[in-house]
Amino acid sequence: MATFRLLGPLEVWHGGQVVPVRGTRQQIVLSVLLLGVGRVVPSDRLATAVWDDDPPVTARSQIQISISKLRPFLSGLGFPNAIATREPGYALTVPGESIDAVVFSELVAQGREAARSQDPERAVRTLRQALDLWRGDALAGSRSRVVHAAALRLDEDRLSVIDDCVGLELRLGRHRQVVSELRDLIAAHPLRECFYTRLMAALYLDGRQADALEVYRRARYVLVEENGLTPGDSLRAMEHAVLTGTVEVAPLPVVAPQPAPVEPEPDVEAREVPRQLPLRSRGFVGREEARERLRSALLGPGAGDEPLVVTGAAGVGKSALAVEMAHEVTDRFPDGQLFARLRSGDARPVPPEQVLGYFLRALGVPPATLPTDRDSLEGLYRSKLAGKRVLVLLDDAASAGQVEPLLPAAVGVATVITSRYALTGLPNARRVDLLPFGPETSALLLAEMVGAERVAAEPEAAAAIAASCAHLPLALQIAAAKLATRGHWRLVDMATRLGDERWRLDELSLHGTGVRASISVSIEALGARERRLLLLLSALGAGDFGSWVCGPLLDEDATHAAGVLDELVDARLAEVHAGSGSNTRYRLHDLVGVFARELLAAELTPEERRAALHRLLRCWCYLAGEAHRREYGGDFTAPRTDAEPWPLPGWLLDDLLAEPVSWFESEHINALTAVRLAADLGHVALCCDLAVSLVTLFEARALREDWRATHEVALESALAHGDRRAEARIRYSRAALALVEQRFDAAGADLAAALAWFTDADDAHGRGLARRGLGTIDRIQGRRESARDHYERAIADLRRSGDEVGEAHVLTNLAQIELDSGDPAAAEDLLGAALSICTRLGVRRVAAQARYRLGLLHLDRGALDRAEAEFEAVLSSVTAAEDPAGKGYALLGVGTVHLARADLPAATTALTEALDLMRTAGSRVGEGRVLLARAEVALASGAEDVAADGLTAAESAFAEIGAGDWLRRVSELRLELG
Repeated sequence: MATFRLLGPLEVWHGGQVVPVRGTRQQIVLSVLLLGVGRVVPSDRLATAVWDDDPPVTARSQIQISISKLRPFLSGLGFPNAIATREPGYALTVPGESIDAVVFSELVAQGREAARSQDPERAVRTLRQALDLWRGDALAGSRSRVVHAAALRLDEDRLSVIDDCVGLELRLGRHRQVVSELRDLIAAHPLRECFYTRLMAALYLDGRQADALEVYRRARYVLVEENGLTPGDSLRAMEHAVLTGTVEVAPLPVVAPQPAPVEPEPDVEAREVPRQLPLRSRGFVGREEARERLRSALLGPGAGDEPLVVTGAAGVGKSALAVEMAHEVTDRFPDGQLFARLRSGDARPVPPEQVLGYFLRALGVPPATLPTDRDSLEGLYRSKLAGKRVLVLLDDAASAGQVEPLLPAAVGVATVITSRYALTGLPNARRVDLLPFGPETSALLLAEMVGAERVAAEPEAAAAIAASCAHLPLALQIAAAKLATRGHWRLVDMATRLGDERWRLDELSLHGTGVRASISVSIEALGARERRLLLLLSALGAGDFGSWVCGPLLDEDATHAAGVLDELVDARLAEVHAGSGSNTRYRLHDLVGVFARELLAAELTPEERRAALHRLLRCWCYLAGEAHRREYGGDFTAPRTDAEPWPLPGWLLDDLLAEPVSWFESEHINALTAVRLAADLGHVALCCDLAVSLVTLFEARALREDWRATHEVALESALAHGDRRAEARIRYSRAALALVEQRFDAAGADLAAALAWFTDADDAHGRGLARRGLGTIDRIQGRRESARDHYERAIADLRRSGDEVGEAHVLTNLAQIELDSGDPAAAEDLLGAALSICTRLGVRRVAAQARYRLGLLHLDRGALDRAEAEFEAVLSSVTAAEDPAGKGYALLGVGTVHLARADLPAATTALTEALDLMRTAGSRVGEGRVLLARAEVALASGAEDVAADGLTAAESAFAEIGAGDWLRRVSELRLELG
C-alpha cells in the first residue's frame, strides 16, 4: 500500500520507492487534502493555500485542473476515486494507516493510554515508535503559508510527545540516557521550559545537583534577560526541589491526546501564527449552557465586539471551560490564538507590559525592536492585530485595570477572560458565571476519569466523594486522577480519606496542584478586615448566614461590616445563597470554609476567637429576644434575663424582623448551632436565653424535637456551672414543652422546681409564669379549685411584673374554668378583658385562644351563628400562623356547631380534618375531644356501634393524660348510649 509522509518533507512512497509529486501546485493541494483527510476542504481554502492573499481570477478552474491531475496519480497508487467533489470543495478518502501523521496520532494515543494504565515500559516503546516516524520538521520545504501554519501545529504535538516520553523515561530510571537528548532539544527550542525542567530532574537524579542548578540559571537568563519572560511555576518549583532535595518525577499528566492531522488555516503568515492555547483538560464534562453562550458569542454575528468574561470561584473550572471553547473555535480564528496567564507563580498579577511584550514576540516582533513604554506597546499590539482574526485568551485576571491594556481594538479579534472577580470595570463585557457542578455532572466527571464501571460499582462512595469535594471541578479532578492512577484503591477508600475535614485539603492535592493553593490565591489578595471576617465566618460551620453576623464578629457597626462581606462576595470566597436586601442569605463554599478554618486556628488566638463568638452570641440573644417581643407584643410569657445584649440598629431590626417567625425559620439551623456553641464556650446565661427565645419558633412550627434538644443542652450547661437562675428559666421553658405533649407529671416536676427558685429569689415574673403552668395542669386534670388558686396568684405576680400577655393568657384559662363550672357570664367578662389586652398589644396567638373560648361560650348559650363566626375567625388566624393544633381546635368548634344544627355530614367533614391535625400536632387532649365529638355525631345518626368505639378511643386518650372532666363527659355519653 502506498504511504504519504507529512512528518518531514512531503513524500509519497509506493513499491518501496519515492513517487514524485509533479508541480508545486499539486504538492500544496495534496498536502492540504491530506491534512484534512476525510473532511471537505473548501476550494477557496485550497486557492488561499496555493496563492496566499492574491489568488488569480482563474483560481477555481486552476484548482480543478490540479485535482484532475491528482486523481489519476492517486489511482496509480491504488486509490481510485480517492478525491470526491463535495460542496463547497473536495474531500480526500484514503486509509488512515497510509498517512504517517495519522499513524503518529494513533500511536501517541496508545502510548498515553499505556502510561495511564501504569505500564511505562510499553508507553515509552510506543511513543518512541511514534517519534521515529519523524524525518524533520513537518512538511518542510513547503512555500505555502497555510501549509506551514498547520505544520507548526504538528511540530508542537511532536515536542509535547517528546516531553511526555522523557518524563516516562525518568520514571524508569533512565536519567543518564536522556541528558544528551534534552540538551539538544534546549538548543533547538530555548524557550521551551519543560525541557529545562526535565534536564534539571535528570541531572539531579544522576547526582549532579550543581549542574542541575546551572541549567536553571541558564534558563532564567534566556527567559528573563534575552526575552523578558518570567520563569513559569514548574521551572521555579524544580529549582526549589533541587535546592531542598525533594525532586520527584511526576507521572505523565492526565491529558487527553490531541489529534495530529489538522485542517490548515487560511490567510496566515507562517512566521506570525501563534498557537499558544494550553492542552484541553482531561475529563471535561458538563457546562452545556455556558458553552452554548460562549459559542454563540464567539461564532455569532458581531463576534469579538465585546470581551467575554468567565467568572467564578477558585477551582470552579473557568480556565478549563475557556480553553475547551477556544480549541473548539480555532478554525474561526486562523490568524492565531494568544494565551497568557495573568498571575505569576507566586500569585502576583503579571504587569500588562510584560504580557504585551510576550504577545508581540509571539506575533513576530523581534525582541530588540520592542518599545519600552506601555502606550507604545499597546499601540504596536493593536496595530499587529488590525485586520486579523485572532483569539486572545487571558487567564486568571486580577482586575479590570490589568486587562484593559490587553483588549484589542480590531474587528474580528475576540477576547476571552477568566477571573475570580466580576471585573465590573470592563466596558461592555459579557459575563458567564460558573457555579460548582450538580451531583449528576460530578458523577459524570468521575465516570469519565475513573471509569464508568468502577463508579457504577460504588455509587454511594462516588456520591460521598463528590459531596466532600463540594462538587468543585478542580477537587473532583484531583480525586479522580488519584483514583485513575491507583487502580487498587476502591472508591470508598477515597471517600473515607476525604471524609475527615482535617485532612481533606491534603488529599485534594496532586503534583503541585491543589485546592488549597487555588483558594489561597484569592485569600492572599484580601485586605486585613476581609481576611479576618472570612476566618471568623468559617467558625460558624457550613450553613448559610445573614449579613448581620458580620457586625458582632468584627466588632463594627452593621453597615461597614456588611461592606466587608461584599468584598468577600466579589472575591468569590462567599456567595449569595438566597433572599435579598437585609434578608439576603450568604454562604462560604464548603472547601473555602475548610481552608479558612485551618487559617483561623493558625492566625487568631483562642482569646480572639472566643471574644468574637461571644459578641455574636450576645447579638443572637438580642435578635431572638426582639423577635419574641415583636411576635408577642412585648417582653412577655418568658422569664426575663439581664444578659448584656449586642444591639443592632433599628432600621436593620425592622428589615430583619418584619415577620418574626419567618426570620426564626431562616435562622433555624444556625440558632440550634448557636445554643450548642454558647454551651461549649461556657456562656450559660446566653445559652439559656437563646433556647428560651427560640420557643417562639418551636411553638409556632411544632418543632418539638428541636425544643427538647436545645433545652437539654441548656439545662446540662446550667447544672454543670451551678447557675440556679438559668436552671429555673430552662426548667420552666422545658415544662411548657411537656404541657404541649400532655406529659403532665414531667411538666409538674419542672414547674415545681422552677417555682421554688423563683420564690426564693423573689422573681415575681418567673413565679407568675410557673404558677400559670401549674394551674393549667390542674385545670386539664379536673382540679378546678387548685387551678383557680394558681391562676389568681399568677395574675397578681404577672401584673406586678408588667407581663400583660401572660395575664391575658391566664384570663382565658380562668374563663375556661368558669365555663366548665357553669358560669358563662363570669367567663365572658374574663374573655373580654383578655381580648382587650390582646387587641391593644396586637397579640394574635392568645387572642385566638380567647376567641375560641368565646365561641364555646356562644355555643353553650345556643347562639350558633355567633359561635360559628368566632370559630371561623380563629380558623383564619391560626391557618395564617401555620398552627396545626390551633387549626384543629378551630375545626373542632366548627364541627360542633354543625352538630348542634344537626348538619351531620358537615360536622363529619370538619371533625375528620380536625382529628388529622390533632394527631399531626401530637395533642392527646385535642385528639380525645375530637373523638368525643365524632362519637356524638355517630350517636345522633343512630350509629351506636361507631359511637361506642369512638367513646372508647376518646376515653383512652383522656385516661393517658388524666383529664378528669373529659373522662366524666365520656361517662355521661355512655349513659345516653345505654
